[in-house]
Amino acid sequence: MRIDAFAHALPPGFRDAVLTRAPDDQDLVNWLSLRRLFDIEERVALMDALGIDVQIVTTPSPPLEEMFAPEVACQLAEVANREMARLVEAYPDRLRGTATIPLVDPKWAVGELRRAVNELGLLGPLIYTHVNGGPLDGAELEPFWDEAEKLGVPIWLHPDRSRNSPDYVDEDGSRYGLFLVLGWPYETSLAMARLVLSGVIARHPGLEIIVHHGGGMIPFFHRRIEMNYQPGQRRVPMPSDTTVDVKRDLRRFYVDSVLQGATSALATSIDFFGADRVLFATDMPFGPGDGLEFARASLESVEQLPLSQREVILGENAIKLLGIDRP
Repeated sequence: MRIDAFAHALPPGFRDAVLTRAPDDQDLVNWLSLRRLFDIEERVALMDALGIDVQIVTTPSPPLEEMFAPEVACQLAEVANREMARLVEAYPDRLRGTATIPLVDPKWAVGELRRAVNELGLLGPLIYTHVNGGPLDGAELEPFWDEAEKLGVPIWLHPDRSRNSPDYVDEDGSRYGLFLVLGWPYETSLAMARLVLSGVIARHPGLEIIVHHGGGMIPFFHRRIEMNYQPGQRRVPMPSDTTVDVKRDLRRFYVDSVLQGATSALATSIDFFGADRVLFATDMPFGPGDGLEFARASLESVEQLPLSQREVILGENAIKLLGIDRP
């Protein structure tokens, strides 16, 4: 069974609601023209062509909290979650949905997460690697982590970095698309490290987080991180939370296979996190060919793995983590 654990879709009702209210200068070209985001029949046809049985879908970037004031972002997230549940209901054998949860209002986020899981049947929340530039390890977000752990649902963590974030201080914005190509893996790694070093991961042993793009830089630089934060190390400040075990906690994340077909990178992610914490995913429908090339590259890289790893990554891990029924 092939389960795509991290893809993107736009429920039509949610798409219409955002496009109606979005600022004129907001870049939503994908929301307007990338048909496989919102034409679900086209998406299912591509899934069939690739032999993908079930797809876990999240709403696409940009984050609502970057486009709208907090109150409006939360209102639109409620629309997203209602419409996502309807989308899944229309394709019960092919799609599973996640909840869009902006973290700009932590109290609202807790209540909406509970509603989305218990009433709408969504699998867990999609969040981003920062909250309008703020970190995920702030004390105000502790109730959100508590609730996700209590509900026993995984969190989908997606990177975000604006094209307006300059690569150098004397520039107005990022050049050559590097905010995306290199900036997103950096933002992913930063968020993961902060969740570990702040003690969020250690304080919530039941918390499960699915990270996009193979875990960013973490599998490649884990020794650098671990050695700089080992007990007695004076080069950098040690975490204040004495329950933190950096080597252990860095490996607590789940990661996906969206590495554009880089087999050596995928092997490194598997070596670090373990094959039982790697999930097949496509990032559909982003990338060349309206999602075909990214999806095919991810699939081919997994299919080159040894059989024992291939089977668990293509489907077994997602079945166990997400409680998906076998056909």
